Amino acid sequence: MTHALFGDWYDHAQYATVFLLGFGLARAETVWDSIERQRWLALALATAVFASFLVLISMGRGIPKVYVGVAYGCYQWFCIVAVLGFARRWLTADSAARRYLTDAIFPYYIVHQTAIIMIAHALHGYDLPAWLEASVVIAGTAASCAVTYEVVRRVNILRPLFGLKMMTSRPALLQARSQAAE
Repeated sequence: MTHALFGDWYDHAQYATVFLLGFGLARAETVWDSIERQRWLALALATAVFASFLVLISMGRGIPKVYVGVAYGCYQWFCIVAVLGFARRWLTADSAARRYLTDAIFPYYIVHQTAIIMIAHALHGYDLPAWLEASVVIAGTAASCAVTYEVVRRVNILRPLFGLKMMTSRPALLQARSQAAE
């Protein structure tokens, strides 16, 4: 796994499969109904898998690699189902916050990895405790994404570079700003 654009067939196969699965299931209401119904079970299973992993680590014995791989894969899917199920249950109503965040998704996505790497690199060598370093990276990344989005949404020429439509007129820009403030 190199995450290289060319030659990393494993990552491309893995991420393309997940993308195509999401694309295919996006409008499948019966699947979404099932995900919403199974959200608590998925959360319980994710918690159980994570707890079993912690117990095995605390015992000080080597954990079989096959268990680590299977447990990690199951944990990821259980978390995804739980998050999607709870989101469908509680976050489907339209609101100013939802419209704002919907517009912000792609700019955040574009900025987040660069922010993580730059902040983590800047912290290298300070020997901070893991909890503090993680907190700084998370908070710094969130702040970097938010500031970048706020700048980009106001500078019309930057909008297309971050996946946003250009504002066609000044009143449209003012309307977008007022909707975000609601």
